[in-house]
Amino acid sequence: MPESEANDTFPTGNAAPAGSPPAVAFGGKLTSGNVDYFRYSVTTGNFVTLSVFDRTPASATDFDTLVGAFDPGGGLIISDDDDNPGTLSMLSFTATGSGPHGAAVSGFGDPDFNGTGHVRAGDYRLVISTGAEATASGGNQTLATADVLDPALLDFGALSVEGSIDDDVHFFLLDLPAGALVTASIFDRDYVDATISPSGDNDSVLGVFRLNGSLFGFNYDVGPGGQSAIHFFTDVAGLWGFAVTGSPDGIGTDTDPFDGGHTQVFDYRLVISADNLLTTAVPEPALLGLFGLGLLGLGLARRRRG
Repeated sequence: MPESEANDTFPTGNAAPAGSPPAVAFGGKLTSGNVDYFRYSVTTGNFVTLSVFDRTPASATDFDTLVGAFDPGGGLIISDDDDNPGTLSMLSFTATGSGPHGAAVSGFGDPDFNGTGHVRAGDYRLVISTGAEATASGGNQTLATADVLDPALLDFGALSVEGSIDDDVHFFLLDLPAGALVTASIFDRDYVDATISPSGDNDSVLGVFRLNGSLFGFNYDVGPGGQSAIHFFTDVAGLWGFAVTGSPDGIGTDTDPFDGGHTQVFDYRLVISADNLLTTAVPEPALLGLFGLGLLGLGLARRRRG
């Protein structure tokens, strides 16, 4: 769903459509001195995730974003600067109240989310999840036995699936066209906010595979609490694989990657987005056809900045 200006305050934030699923995606354009607000509904106890991804090549702009989560009264719950690839943003929290919550996208230098103090500009995608639309089968330990995700779940730009990793690996397949901008993020459901240390092992690794089994790319430790995220453009149409595992499976000197060779134990949510959201303002938010953009470099593994 494209953003609709003016949405530069919590009360004027663009709202997710009534009846939308637990995972939705918005497209927006950030300019110097601008902030964009979006609204979505949650109930007490919902595990909520927000991720901001760059929709243009990273080398094109100095795109250092901030993302903030707001309670029904417009108060800031939590914010994040650089926990997504590059200098992009992602966060998670557990809702302590029910009602319309807010998400704001701004640039570095605007901790108050009022649009002042930053000069960042670029096209972005904001991905929001408040629950899961699918659950891992537990029998999806290989690419050949992967859970096949229904592409219809992407009708609002994103989908979410939950599972539990216990010395194993989970694979998922999703049918995607060529030229689709895809984002994928792993969130540890035990990591409730940035002020609470992770409770136990939760160091995830995220892999992306072609159907022939070749590894397309991977990421680890980019997000808060050892979480993972990646974004890329598909170069061929067909089934693409997504693997959720724990460190060190799939990274470094691992000679047999993504075989479950780890000791990490955690409950996760995998959030995937893929669509061609507009970046220019339109009179009213509208659903668009899925997919179809140009080439973007794949964000591979990196350690978080100190």
